[in-house]
Amino acid sequence: MSSGMRPGGSRTRVSRRGLAVAAIIAGLLVVGLIASASGARKRSEPGQPIVSNTPTMAASQSPRSAPAKLPNFAFPGDRHCAITYRARSNNSMTWTVVVTVAGHLITHASDKSGSIFRRVVRVNPGTNIFAAPVSLSQINDVGGVLDTTSTSYGCSVAPYRPGHHVRHKPRQRARHIRTPRPAPVRTPSPTPVAQPSTAASCYPLSNEGTCYEPGEFCRDSDHGATGLAGDGEKIVCEDNDGWRWEPA
Repeated sequence: MSSGMRPGGSRTRVSRRGLAVAAIIAGLLVVGLIASASGARKRSEPGQPIVSNTPTMAASQSPRSAPAKLPNFAFPGDRHCAITYRARSNNSMTWTVVVTVAGHLITHASDKSGSIFRRVVRVNPGTNIFAAPVSLSQINDVGGVLDTTSTSYGCSVAPYRPGHHVRHKPRQRARHIRTPRPAPVRTPSPTPVAQPSTAASCYPLSNEGTCYEPGEFCRDSDHGATGLAGDGEKIVCEDNDGWRWEPA
């Protein structure tokens, strides 16, 4: 009887040992699952980068506002009155009028909203600057006219370019308003009119009291007249791309 009990008792101890090993393995698996879940929660904590599949717009593809287009209008006009315009800031512009003869200047700049910035002044030969409180991109017209005692000159218009001298094409004569004058009476032996004493006894004298030289512009009242230059050379006022004193 005693010998039969020992084998049965040995099998019971072996079964209990197997159950213990299985329990340990199951516990290790549970611990591993808990550790994996804890790591996943840490990766999803705030402050960690979140990967998103939503497409985003690249910075280089962001829309950009195009710069305002500046006007570039021009008019040949007359060489005695030249206008250049330019932008001064985002909300102002200026236009410069250079005249070669004295007269009554009427000039303006108008914008797309219908506002007209008109200037009426009496000017002498030189530079005159005017301004308007509006952006140059809003300007749609700049112009002017110079009235003298004998004629009217339409001003040329061009954008301002640093270091660039704008050559102005003379207007056609048909556009000038000229008063008719009687033909000069010529005598067989004209006697020179006494002129103020100068170093070269020249005549006629300019408005400043100086001698004329060949190539200089002459006054309207001197058209067709003759005279002497500062060096004693005979000169005549004739139309050569404008009325000028030329060698007789």
